[in-house]
Order: sequence, then structure tokens, then C-alpha cells
Amino acid sequence: QFKHLLPAAMYEVKHLLEDVDRLIHSPSRHKDSRHMVVKEVWTAIDNYIASCIEKQRGVEIPRLFKIGWQLAQVEPKVAYEPYFLLAPLFGHNKGVEVVNKTPVNTQSRHILPIEPFNCSKAALQFSKTQTKKHMFCGLKTIVDQLAEVIGQGREVCLDFAVGKLIAKDKSVHFAFAPQFYESQGIRVPPEASAAKDVEYRRPALVNSAFGLYTIEQLFADAKRLQSQQNTGILGKDTSDIDFAEVWASINRYCTECLMEKRGISLPNFFRVSWEPPKGKYVNPSHQPYFAISDVFCHSNGVHQLKAGKPSLRDSELVHHEELIFSKAALKYSKNLKKDHVLTGYRLLTQQAGRAMTQNRHVVLEFTFGRLECQNFTVTFSFSQQFLDAADVPAVGRRVDDIKYSTSPKQGWEGKRSGEAEKDLQDLAPQALGLATPRATTPRAATPRATPRKSAPLSAAAAGSLQRSGGTASSKTSASVSGRLDELLAVTSSTLQKRKPWVDQSITSQEDAFLR
Repeated sequence: QFKHLLPAAMYEVKHLLEDVDRLIHSPSRHKDSRHMVVKEVWTAIDNYIASCIEKQRGVEIPRLFKIGWQLAQVEPKVAYEPYFLLAPLFGHNKGVEVVNKTPVNTQSRHILPIEPFNCSKAALQFSKTQTKKHMFCGLKTIVDQLAEVIGQGREVCLDFAVGKLIAKDKSVHFAFAPQFYESQGIRVPPEASAAKDVEYRRPALVNSAFGLYTIEQLFADAKRLQSQQNTGILGKDTSDIDFAEVWASINRYCTECLMEKRGISLPNFFRVSWEPPKGKYVNPSHQPYFAISDVFCHSNGVHQLKAGKPSLRDSELVHHEELIFSKAALKYSKNLKKDHVLTGYRLLTQQAGRAMTQNRHVVLEFTFGRLECQNFTVTFSFSQQFLDAADVPAVGRRVDDIKYSTSPKQGWEGKRSGEAEKDLQDLAPQALGLATPRATTPRAATPRATPRKSAPLSAAAAGSLQRSGGTASSKTSASVSGRLDELLAVTSSTLQKRKPWVDQSITSQEDAFLR
């Protein structure tokens, strides 16, 4: 009963997050907001403010405050100092009046541009798991809880990356870190003494945006994105998608099309194809080109330099085909379904665009080249070994550290097509119950000594053979037999390269093929 007589403890960030988390996960709140991570929402808001202050831009947190830069002096040089202004409506819905203790001694025209807080930008650039709705609900709950605590007259000290928000007896001011004054050559005001222990460092998420975003990170983020989203496909389980195999199958698909001097277009991502030869002295051979999709650029705020785009009109370029997901699943993957390839491709492209929107240094490698995005600019460098294999002369950008295989299609067994063809040629005659075909020899070689063991003929074929005489010269018989062995080996090898269900039809087609 004497608890109210004790002095209240300082209200810090950890207390604020605990109270907000309790409000968010209460049974009365909507179930969608229960997946919110309050600590990550607070970190995203803090990083958003720090990013704007670094770029000498201001930001307005709705119903909380404005923070930015204002003109401090003109001579001997122009200098700016941090600026803070409490929102007039802060605490208004709680029925309390809060006073802005920070002095404002400047005109509006002397304040650098201030942007409104964007929940979508905060979720995409400064958060990994939170959505726009989570940012909006989390920010609203944080502002309401903070207004209620300050309206009670409690002492509040919230640590931000750029300083401290301090409140006492319903008066609020912001103490910026001394580094912001010292970097501009301005005397540190007395109000900043409360934040003298704050050493400003670039926030973790903003700093990580300058690191390389590789294909491994893309797979991990796409897997996490899949666990958060609903595919919307009823009755089709796509929970066990192998994103690495989806990427590999699309990579084989594109490489085979390029080796056949055909282009391919990946929907809402990019198009890679060839420019036909122009003449004997100007571009005498096919030249590869890479063009990012306009839809992808507009959705993620990136662009491609004009130097990498084709110089010819679309009607003069080599024909390109659209990516067929069923073909990618059946021919170029290891037992993936069409729905897995489709959903995996959608999540991979969506996450790649999100990483580019966050101004990450994205580096995605293909067999035929490397896609790179830095400072919202997309470039593509073709592989040196791929261009040599395609007999293409020197082009602008080349990459030497990408290993290109002359047999890009791996096959569903996971082997190179050359190794798989060799194994299948050895196993195909035994699978059909025939003798092993002899090695290819010149026509002048001695014919084999043992007679060829052939499959039994049907009654109609035997009658036709008797009516025609039933005999043939040994030379013609050996020639036809040799050609039949070669044709049988090639055909069985072709059938074996396909899916395992084709193997079941080989035995049923044996008699008809031999007849």
C-alpha cells in the first residue's frame, strides 16, 4: 500500500518494449499482429532515423516528433546542427499536455528537407521478417504507450542510435550525440551533455547493407519468406521446395538455350539472348546481351545502364522463348514438380528484388555469367569460358572466375550429360536383353564370326520374308545388322536420358522397334 510513495525507476527502452509486447499479444488484439516482433520493429525505426540523419535528411515520426538538420551558421562556412521538434498532437488522445523543452531558433526555410516515415521502406530496408502492417501497428502502439508514460510525469530515457530522448515532469527534449556537432565544427551545446556517453556507430542493419548478398543468402531468405506467406494453391503441397535445385534447373535451361543460339525470357526478371551478325566487319558473329525486365525495375526501384542493353530493335533480335516451368521441372531438375519450380521461382525473384530495394550489393552467379546490382544499378558480365565455348569474340564485360561446363544440362541423375550418355550406352543393350554392340570400326574390317542373335519375328514378318526369298547376301546382312546396332544404342540412350517412367515403356516398345 506504500508502493506509490517509492520513487519510480527510470523508464527505458526495455520497459517500453515489454509493455508494448504485452499489449500486442493480448487476446483482444487482432491475430495478425501477434506475429509481430516488437524489438525488431523498434530496431527498424531506430535504423530508419539514423539512415536519414547520415544523409543529412530529416524524418517525421507521425504523432511523435520531427528530427533532422537546421542551419547553424553561414560564416566562416556553412554548417548545420541537429534539429528536434515534438509533434503538437503527441499525447493529445491521452488527454495530457506535453511541453517541448528543446529550443527552436530557426525558420522553416533553414531546415533541410524532412521526409515522412514510410512503413513500407522501414519493413523492406531495415527489417528482415516484419511487414508493412507490422511496422504500422507497432509504431502506433509504441507512440501511444510512450505518451501514456510521459503523461504520468515519469522520468523517461530512451536510447536511440543518434542520441537520447529524455522526459521529466511532462517536458521532453532530445540530446544528440556530440559527434554530430563536432563533425560540423560547432560548439556542443549544454543540452547534449546528457548524451556524452553515446558514441554513435552506424546501425547493424544499415551497415550490413553494404556487404555482399550472395546466392546462399538468397536461398535462406526465400526459405524464410516461404514460411511467412501462403501460396494460395489449394491441395498442392509446396512446403519442401529445394530452392538450390530450382535455381540450378533454371540455370541449365537458360544455358542450353544460349548454346543453341536461342534466347530465353524469365517472366518479371530478365531476358538474355543474342544479337544477330550485322556484317563482315561490324559485329561479324552473334553477340550476347542482357536486359532486365521493366516490370522488375519499376517494382524494385532499380535500373540498367544503356551500355548493357541490345542496340537493335526487338524485331531484329534472335527469337527468344518464355520460360516453361513444366519443361524446367521435367527436363532440367531432379524430380521437382511444376508447382515447386513455379513457387520457388516466384519467391526467389521476389526476395532478389527485395534485396536490391534495400540497396544491398547483390551478386548472383549463373553458368553463363554474373548478375550484379550495386547502388540500384544492375549490370551483367558474361563468363569468359562460356563465350569461348560459344565461339564469341571479345565483348565489353567478361568474368574469368566462373567455371563453365560445356555440357550444361545435368540430367535428372545429377551427372553431366557426357558421363550419363557413356553410362547409358553401356547399359542400354543389357536393359533391352540384347548383345552388347561392338565398337565402331571401318567398313573394311572383318565381319564378326559369330552369328547375330536376333529377336523372334512375328508371323506376318516371317511370311513376308519367305515370299521374298528368305535369303540375303552376307554383306548386306552385316551392314544392316551394324546399322541396327548403332540405331538401337542411340535410341535407347535417348530414351534413358528422360525421366524414369520412360524406362518402363522400353520393354513394351522392343518388339515393335525391332520389327
